[in-house]
Amino acid sequence: MAIRMEASPMIPQGGPVAAPGGPCYARPIMSATSARVLEIIEDAIYHEQGSHDYYLRVAAAIDDPSGREQYRHLAGEELRHREVLEERYRSLTGKRFRFEPAKLDSDEIPVPTSNANAIEVLGMAMEHELEAVEKYKELATAATEEDARAIYLRLAQDEHEHFEWFRDQRDALRSGVHWFTETLPGTLDR
Repeated sequence: MAIRMEASPMIPQGGPVAAPGGPCYARPIMSATSARVLEIIEDAIYHEQGSHDYYLRVAAAIDDPSGREQYRHLAGEELRHREVLEERYRSLTGKRFRFEPAKLDSDEIPVPTSNANAIEVLGMAMEHELEAVEKYKELATAATEEDARAIYLRLAQDEHEHFEWFRDQRDALRSGVHWFTETLPGTLDR
């Protein structure tokens, strides 16, 4: 990450720095690139929380126990992603991420109530997952540390697996599986 230090008479986080004319304090100044990285991470944290909340709403709407459990599993994965991102934020800034529920995206994907509606909703969920894949790939590209790059690429892979699962569910519905009453192919495999 590109951070440059600037002399400042502000109270230090790391202590005084020797400078001509007496002590001053160093404070990090984020470059445009690192500020963009933090912006993407923040957006991704809210994206993950929104996905978690949505998957729990879908789980509550599905009668099939296997389908319900699958969506609960996805919700848990999204929470794990949020935790990884919050830890990355902390490692970059030295501060704990301050989650503000009011910043959650209010553009919600509707919860399916029928197979026809479910096919449409699964298409929207697929798009949602692909957006997350692109965010994580962008973060991986911008990462200057190999471990950070690996974290973002793993998150991208997880989200792509979610996309594939949604695609499989949509295809099953198109072939005649009744989503709200039958076990879907692959639901017990995850």
